[in-house]
Amino acid sequence: MVQKHLNLKKSLSPAMRACLDKAEVVANWLGVNLYLVGGTVRDVKLGRSADQIKDLDLAVEGDAMAFARAISKDTGIPVKSTHPLFGTAVLEDPKGMRVDVATVRTESYDKPGALPRVSFGCMESDLYRRDFTINAMAVGLSPAGQWFDPLNGAGDLRQGLIRVLHEKSFEDDATRLLRAVRYEQRLGFSLEPRTLALFHKAVRGGLLKTISKFRLQNELRLIKGEAKEKSIVKRLRELGVWGNLVDLKVIETEEGRH
Repeated sequence: MVQKHLNLKKSLSPAMRACLDKAEVVANWLGVNLYLVGGTVRDVKLGRSADQIKDLDLAVEGDAMAFARAISKDTGIPVKSTHPLFGTAVLEDPKGMRVDVATVRTESYDKPGALPRVSFGCMESDLYRRDFTINAMAVGLSPAGQWFDPLNGAGDLRQGLIRVLHEKSFEDDATRLLRAVRYEQRLGFSLEPRTLALFHKAVRGGLLKTISKFRLQNELRLIKGEAKEKSIVKRLRELGVWGNLVDLKVIETEEGRH
């Protein structure tokens, strides 16, 4: 589904708008399509203030690493990391603004918990690989004028729902169990009924065992950075996730009982 472009840039900080302006120039110079996607679009649609939005999520129909280096050269924002296997790069300035750049792609999973196999795709197919509908929206920047929301993420934003994109979402990547609760508590949303049923099925099925300890601990680090950390942990306990993490020795038993 493609709708008329909504100018979301006006809701961003001056530094972010300047970065996007330069990114659009780079996209035109390289002759590639550029989109604002994911969390940035979600937060702007939620009406969050400019000082609350710290990250820019960009998707490019081209080489994300080359695009990130070109942005870095134009803006002076250092490239912090690149991941050629997944077609992603991260820029981060000293003041804390982070810019995630990803090649538009599709993903497939050989088995539950496996890292995805990546192939190039179009913007709409890219949105179908994401975790929740509220993170599966995009705005065309170069060329401008397109609004992508194939899974009605805007509708779920209005209703305050966290909804997975398909039946095997948690099976493909069980870290989404932790992310679902993190977003639910951060935003004051609820897990959509079918998503909640799939959540319980995934926990009962032991799908957290398919994820490496490193990846689970990284999700816990993200939770520690949340303003509502205590409510997230409480909810994880209620849903049986926290006990699984204790059993898997991802967290210390003493901490798990705290």
